[in-house]
Amino acid sequence: MKFLKRDKNGDGTGPAGNAGGSAAEAGPDATARGAKSRFAMPFSSKAAPPPRQADAASGVAPATPVRGGTKRAGLSIAGLTGGVRNLQSKFGRRGSATAAGERKPGEKQIAAAKKAIQTPADISRPEVGVLAFGKKKTAVALQWIPPEEDVSVKERLAELTEHSHSDPTQLSATFRFYTDTRNTGFMGIGSQELGHSVGMRALVTMLSPQITGDRWVGAFQISPNGEQWWIGSIRDGKVFDDQVVNSRHQAEEVLLNDLQAPDWTAIFAPSEWGISGSRSEQLHEVVDLRLGEKLRSSTPVKDNLPRALLGTMVVAVALGGFTYVQSKKAEQARQLEELRLRAAASVTYEAPDLPWFMASDIRTFISDCGARIEDALLMVPGWENQPLSCSITRGEGSVATGWARNGGKTTWLRSLMPPQRPVPIFSEDFTTASWSEEFSSEVATGDEMSVTPWDPQVMESRIRERFLHYDLPINIRPAAGNQSAATNQVVFNAHEVQLSSELGFANFGDMLKDIPALVPDALVYSPATGIWDLTFRVNHPPIFPPEMR
Repeated sequence: MKFLKRDKNGDGTGPAGNAGGSAAEAGPDATARGAKSRFAMPFSSKAAPPPRQADAASGVAPATPVRGGTKRAGLSIAGLTGGVRNLQSKFGRRGSATAAGERKPGEKQIAAAKKAIQTPADISRPEVGVLAFGKKKTAVALQWIPPEEDVSVKERLAELTEHSHSDPTQLSATFRFYTDTRNTGFMGIGSQELGHSVGMRALVTMLSPQITGDRWVGAFQISPNGEQWWIGSIRDGKVFDDQVVNSRHQAEEVLLNDLQAPDWTAIFAPSEWGISGSRSEQLHEVVDLRLGEKLRSSTPVKDNLPRALLGTMVVAVALGGFTYVQSKKAEQARQLEELRLRAAASVTYEAPDLPWFMASDIRTFISDCGARIEDALLMVPGWENQPLSCSITRGEGSVATGWARNGGKTTWLRSLMPPQRPVPIFSEDFTTASWSEEFSSEVATGDEMSVTPWDPQVMESRIRERFLHYDLPINIRPAAGNQSAATNQVVFNAHEVQLSSELGFANFGDMLKDIPALVPDALVYSPATGIWDLTFRVNHPPIFPPEMR
């Protein structure tokens, strides 16, 4: 996860904290940052002159009632970590004299540290948020946030969980795990949905400081085919970057963006990228499995309760004797058989139970969401565009986006929003704004029960073959929560598919329309990178309980 906005001007006046002047000094001529010139659609710039009546010199509009605790109240990771932005003032401006160069590790020190490292070169990614070196699992893509004196860890995790469940641009997750703050200055937040678990170490904290120095940044290939990359960085003990991307192109852009901060003691990148002063070590050559911050649980009592109960039961059984054990086993067996018979009698299988019930046709989904994203792209001077996302569930659609303040004024954003649209919701410190709009989309129903899903292996092979000659990053993986068997209800497993393109997907719907049991998930456009991401699920044939076969 990236939580710090970088200084994109190279002179300290970038979005990390507007070090070069106040919001008022930035003036109305400031242009929106982050959006590149290449758009997949013929977007029209909606930027217009700022309103004649500007707000106060501070750039903050008069206080307005704001609802807290939900996405509609402007709650976002960027808003929660707004206090981190002023840390960039400690990083120094480009070309400024710092002691960073003196902290670069020497060749002998690096060689000695590498000799002590025994990390396996076998790297895999068994879960979305897990990177494994052999059998040793580490946590990646954590949410890094600063601690607050007046807010407990549980309250912060609950706040992030609520935001995750209400934000369609993010994977819905329940955050239960966190790292200590003594060494990194921030809490690394993890969730079981991403594969994180108690005791797992945060990978970004596991690189040997004798090899990296105090300020390091690196892009490391983590898949043999080059489709997945991990970008990590630490500056003066503070986590600067920790994310996984699905293409070399994205990895290069993220790394080059990070390099706008000055005075690195180590830069890790493939030699063919031609980055001056970079080193080409592989990830396993710099990761020390003995180092790193471990994830803790925010609910240790709940986590340990099953083991505590098991221990109590063992003691009770030992004291009760063999006769007691045998009688309890017979009673439990009778109850389980009765429950099994009741469950078998109550199992039903109807059209609304199907995951693809009232799912949008993929061509309609791409067309409707593409048009909604195009219409919602609003470029405002002094405000950075955040990714735009669109999803449709059983005919009910939603498009959402946001902005990060970079010298602009709240009145500029308010005035440029069309009057018929919902108003943007600002965070409490007015550094970010969020916006969403609901809409309806046409769906066809009636023949869901006649759909016959493809075999998972056949499905994956056909999808990869169809996009083989288009040179598009594609990621196909089994969905989280898949089950190998059914007990008392029908199980619907699926594969999740993600496609990335700089040209949009207007012409790709026909290549996917014949895939049965396909359910579109989201269409996302990033103005900062010019990349479109299309995600959808392809369901497998259902697995029935024994009683229904």
